[in-house]
Amino acid sequence: MSIIGTTIKGFKIIEFIDSGGFGSVYKAEKGSALYAIKIFREDYVLKEYREKGENNRIKREIDIMKSVSHPNLINYVDDFKETISEIPSFFLVMEYAEGLNLRKLLNQNKLSEVEAINLFMRILDGINALHSIRGESEDTGIIHRDLKPENIIVNNGEIKILDYGISKIIDYTSITSTGEVMGSPIYMSPEQVNDSKHIDKRSDLYTLGLIFYEMLTNHLPYQSSIIPELFNKIINEQPIPPRRWEKLINNEIENIILKLLEKVPYKRYHSAKELISAIKNINST
Repeated sequence: MSIIGTTIKGFKIIEFIDSGGFGSVYKAEKGSALYAIKIFREDYVLKEYREKGENNRIKREIDIMKSVSHPNLINYVDDFKETISEIPSFFLVMEYAEGLNLRKLLNQNKLSEVEAINLFMRILDGINALHSIRGESEDTGIIHRDLKPENIIVNNGEIKILDYGISKIIDYTSITSTGEVMGSPIYMSPEQVNDSKHIDKRSDLYTLGLIFYEMLTNHLPYQSSIIPELFNKIINEQPIPPRRWEKLINNEIENIILKLLEKVPYKRYHSAKELISAIKNINST
């Protein structure tokens, strides 16, 4: 049964957006504001509540998401449990972002180097905030785990990063029980391909390098349409240098991208903050 047109906890469901293994996403309105509502399947969320009560990973992750407040990150609004058509479900309400996702923008326009850098710096600001939510040590903050152009909304030069937080914890849980790999294959770091359960923030930095590469070249550093072959290239082959596609790319920018795409995490930048400084240093010289 379609829930479009129904009102739940004051949120009127007006449009279907997307679906995945976790459940579905809808656009909703309340008053004059728009929201994105994720409806999670019972077996992904409510099991945590049944087995561990209120002190569970989902609740702890939501508590962390409540502290997110940054102009480049989609912000938490509300969460609740509700039964629809006799099916218990978990609802997560987030801010709704207007605009085009970065994938559509890249398909429509060739970005100049200046435009790409300006957008990328805004993305970095958001990821730095995400990684720093609980402090600045290596084992704190939120790792996005599934960065890709589709999860970055661009609107008049401003950006919003989507799909961090609870959905990653839920998908992380599903990995341990099903053995499936979470993430979009081409944007996965070598360590995420090898063991997606045990990664740190530097995995996000690898993915940011790949996104920056694509923003500047409209190409990808590995060419393959077969997943096993692609994974082998991600783990073992050096990326095609960006200037193979665009000869006028700044040499220092290319070096930054190639450092981000290093196979082993310790050879990359150690934080988004360090990466921001490296790019600013180029622009100031």
